[in-house]
Amino acid sequence: MSSTISPCACDGNIQNWGKPGCLTNLGAPSALVIAQRKTSAGVDNFMDLTVDWNQAYIEGFYCAEDADNRYIIIPQIQAYTPEQAEAITDESSYGITENVRDGVASLMFEYRSKDIYKDIRKWKGVDCLDLMAFMIDTEGNLLGKYEDGDKFGGFLIAANTLTTIPSPHNNETTNKYTIKFDLELGSGFEEFDYVSASSIDYSLLLISPLRDVNIKITGITATTIDFVTTLDYGDAKNRSVKGLDVFTGSDLNLRNVTDASDVVFATLTVDPSVDGGYNGTMASQDSSDLVYVQPISNVKKPLALNRFPSVTAIIP
Repeated sequence: MSSTISPCACDGNIQNWGKPGCLTNLGAPSALVIAQRKTSAGVDNFMDLTVDWNQAYIEGFYCAEDADNRYIIIPQIQAYTPEQAEAITDESSYGITENVRDGVASLMFEYRSKDIYKDIRKWKGVDCLDLMAFMIDTEGNLLGKYEDGDKFGGFLIAANTLTTIPSPHNNETTNKYTIKFDLELGSGFEEFDYVSASSIDYSLLLISPLRDVNIKITGITATTIDFVTTLDYGDAKNRSVKGLDVFTGSDLNLRNVTDASDVVFATLTVDPSVDGGYNGTMASQDSSDLVYVQPISNVKKPLALNRFPSVTAIIP
């Protein structure tokens, strides 16, 4: 956690306020981006300011194959409200009130969605993680925090402060919910920084959220594997993947866990009799071997990513 910074802390002199005439006029936030502060390897999950931010570099974060390293975008933010609690003060016997600590800063966003309850479900369970947040504004500028070593990270979200509040549709409003979280103590609005759209060789406004695809293996033999794909969204009776790009063998990772070896699909076809169903064939595997299938990162097909590590089945 960041150290507590007194509002009275200073650098020893009054700084100059002269500005160049080419400053970026930041727009209203249009998307919220959430990421874990550390990668699965335990290093800072920051962007490098010394390299070109082109499409491949940007998608390396938003389409990272390892979900722990991935930047998650929540687009179409409708409202943004920064808040700050009152400062902690101490009044002396002479009646002088001194600021002890700045009040905690917090950010609140409003998001409209047809399925607010599934959205809220996705937020649950991440509150205990060490998270950071970015904002993308309407002009494609990225708001975050400058880090030592020419790195760019997000605002530090205080643990166990992220809350979501639903506001269901009524006769006068649409379905929406609010997302609110506090920044870590000592992390305030003065730390906000940005990378302008003109410094990025790819429009951040083109980034779309990835879809979580769940796989259930329905049948397996030594040479065949059948499975069904579903989404997290939809009604409880039917969440099958329909009307989206279909999977090919290159979108999926098939592996024999017992032999610790990759297995290549010989064929992979859509099962017309089952919504979201697929039939695959493979080289013969040994009886009692454990096999898993998992979607892998595929930029062209954002549905081909999965929040679960794998689904397994034992060959009879």
